[in-house]
Amino acid sequence: MQHILGLEICADILVGDEMKRGLSGGQKKRLTTGEMLAGPAKSFFLDEISTGLDSSTTFQIVRFMRQMVHIMDVTMIIALFQPAPETYELFDDIILLSEGEIVYQGPRESVLHFFESVGFKCPERKGVADFLQEITSKKDQEQYWFRRDIPYQHGISKWELFKACFSREWLLMKRNYFLYIFKTFQITMMALIAMFFRQLLAFFCVNQMALSLFRFIAAVGRTKVVAHILGSITILVVSVLSGVTVSRTKQQLFFILSISYSRDLILSLSCEIFTYDYGQNAIAINEFLDKRWSAKNIDPRIPEPTDGKAFLNARGIFTEDYWYWISVAALIGFSLLFNIFFHSGSILFESRALLHAFGNSKAIIKEDEDQKKSTFASSSVENMATGTTEHSSASVGNSFEVSLVICCQEMKKQGIEENKLQLLRDISGAFRPGILTTLVGVSGAGKTTLMDVLAGRKTGGYIEGSISISGYPKNQATFARISGYCEQNDIYIPQMLQFTNLLCFLLGCVSVTRLIRKHERYVPILQMFIEEILELVELHSVRHFIVGLPGINGLSTEQRKRLTIAVELVANPSIIFMDEPTTGLDARAAAVVMRTVRNTVDRGRTVVCTIHQPSIDIFENLLLMKIGGQVIYGGPLGRNSQNLIEYFEGITGVPKIKDGYNPATWMLEITASVFESQLNLDFAELYAKSDLYQKNQELIKEICTPVPGTKDLYFPTKYSQSFVSQCKACFWKQNCSYWRNPEYNAIRFFVTIFIGINIYEKYIFIRLM
Repeated sequence: MQHILGLEICADILVGDEMKRGLSGGQKKRLTTGEMLAGPAKSFFLDEISTGLDSSTTFQIVRFMRQMVHIMDVTMIIALFQPAPETYELFDDIILLSEGEIVYQGPRESVLHFFESVGFKCPERKGVADFLQEITSKKDQEQYWFRRDIPYQHGISKWELFKACFSREWLLMKRNYFLYIFKTFQITMMALIAMFFRQLLAFFCVNQMALSLFRFIAAVGRTKVVAHILGSITILVVSVLSGVTVSRTKQQLFFILSISYSRDLILSLSCEIFTYDYGQNAIAINEFLDKRWSAKNIDPRIPEPTDGKAFLNARGIFTEDYWYWISVAALIGFSLLFNIFFHSGSILFESRALLHAFGNSKAIIKEDEDQKKSTFASSSVENMATGTTEHSSASVGNSFEVSLVICCQEMKKQGIEENKLQLLRDISGAFRPGILTTLVGVSGAGKTTLMDVLAGRKTGGYIEGSISISGYPKNQATFARISGYCEQNDIYIPQMLQFTNLLCFLLGCVSVTRLIRKHERYVPILQMFIEEILELVELHSVRHFIVGLPGINGLSTEQRKRLTIAVELVANPSIIFMDEPTTGLDARAAAVVMRTVRNTVDRGRTVVCTIHQPSIDIFENLLLMKIGGQVIYGGPLGRNSQNLIEYFEGITGVPKIKDGYNPATWMLEITASVFESQLNLDFAELYAKSDLYQKNQELIKEICTPVPGTKDLYFPTKYSQSFVSQCKACFWKQNCSYWRNPEYNAIRFFVTIFIGINIYEKYIFIRLM
């Protein structure tokens, strides 16, 4: 199992978490999959197992699962994002979902024929999986219309639809016949036994009151916080006042003592009415006033004639017959009251205009006019950007001409013990402005580790080597001012608007406050700058939407990814690191995010991405790594990845790429550890001896030489804003969050007052006792 999942390299490593280093994200995903496959289960439901994995590893895992299904006769349902064509071909059946409904379910071989029958045709060079994901989008499906001259009303007639639905339901009933037979027998027996009719009215009223109370809480609690607190308080109140935990007599004693202290008759009456023990009273009176409990009471301590009334008296329950009907009427009254509250709450607590429903990840298609209009307001915005960085003109000119070089020496040569785990070995490369570079490799190759080292975020272990910025040694204090880092996790305050998020980050991280105080003309320039950033990441149309909670409301997943990029762009960095910006996205959403990345590079910035399943046509340069933290290819890709293909096909024993095969998937397959051992090759050693490596070393040497007349970047202060200004920005952002979340604050006040009054009454009760 470890060999199949590629976990041999980390077999003796702790899993780790956010605070303790351990397995990488992809290795954790494969470990979770392995735990499920190792058990005796016969049915497997696997959700997004490819998230965080490269396409080659995904292909190997799914191929093993296919063999497992066919040999061991098990059932598997797998949900995938961005499946490669090779992985898609491994499946037997396909279920295509759109907005919670099934669009297609059936054999994989028949899916294209089905969509052709309803008017959509897949282009010849289009991947079937990508076609299926785009065909469900109203914005993307028009390009696949087929036979446009034939009008379509419905795919089939209503009678055919009825027969298909009926046959499907009948098939499900036959496959689960035991449940239907058992339920039929159960309902018949309950109908024949008259015992359940004795408490029919009481149980019905209790059930209706509980349902109406639940609906009322659901109508008022539109958010997770409000629903959780209201539900907890309701359970507390009902459990205390229902007569089960505390009897009615003790409740009355508490209320009488409290009211006698406060002398408030209205409070006493309301406390008597809103005790929720009417259901228990009705059920108990209905049972214990029956003739079966009419035996004479022999307990002299209870002045009641029968055993039934004696039991009711002991529990503090009414002993008169008419209280049954009073309790039933009270339950009906509460049901009506809660239903009225439910109806009022449904109207009053409608979702605010800012709380938009969770959007789908459709691409924002711009018209040509919008694309022409999307130009930086050059003079004003660039003047503001240069004015906010507070360094010399020479530094400003070099802020966009930045290159990174890392040369990690072998740690053994530095005197470090051999039992240390070495994550990166002999890595060197160059990242240049205006050129989009991607770090690619199987899970566990060290892509994120390398990026953390470059960005100065790796604080543990031993780091050896050199990093140069424009020919000068890297200074982390300066480097942090000119670089940005987009992490995998998109963490935001849900109540903040996108525009507010960017403005707060700009005020907190860029020193524009002084400029605004001196020159009021910078205020519209600041707004223009933020608007242009939103245009760049294609979020201008939703700039006044709140961020929201993932999967509940606000922005979709890919919109949150683009907002993360926008937050880093607001600080106007020269270098941006992006850690797996397309993880967890389907092919269409990933294309939108990568178009944003492409727009960012076209502005002259240095952008480095780690990515697992690339459609690498968008990238110019590639740094390919293998397990063990070694580089096996570094350089330009060429048109249609021609340079990459020629390099690996020139190695003896490497098979040629098939027609229509994704170059990204092909290069990961042929450089896998298993394939490398079969060919008895070391791709890292071959790369170190290649002409491409020598060219890269010459390029590194050239870039590491400072340009005459330039000087290293220097900032007089560590941060662009003072501590007070940063605090003001953070307090302003938190104030906006609280202001846009009145439910949370109202609930906090209500709970605090409720608990305070409750503790106060308990204190008075103890004193009076």
